[in-house]
Amino acid sequence: MPLKPLLLAFGLTLVGCASSTKDRDKAYGALRAIDAISLINPEKIYEQLLRPSLIALFTAQAIVFLVYPLYRRRTDSQQWLVPTVVALLAAALMIYGLYHASFDPLAT
Repeated sequence: MPLKPLLLAFGLTLVGCASSTKDRDKAYGALRAIDAISLINPEKIYEQLLRPSLIALFTAQAIVFLVYPLYRRRTDSQQWLVPTVVALLAAALMIYGLYHASFDPLAT
């Protein structure tokens, strides 16, 4: 059974999708079990989770860099152009990283 869908489901449960503390406790228990299983073959777990981790990282960073100019324009209507250009360049780098993390073979 592939671990990626299982880890994703438990991760979503832990971040607030659980309806009760009992569900959250079940998710914590399952994550502890998966952590123990990962000790058997850590290289395989690393290879399976590297790509989703990089995709999540680059996506989150790109969202932050793309939203920042809106915040900066609202708080400082006079000097928002330079930070906006810098934020857009940073977002472009994150989108480039996201593209490579999604489609290129990883060097593992």
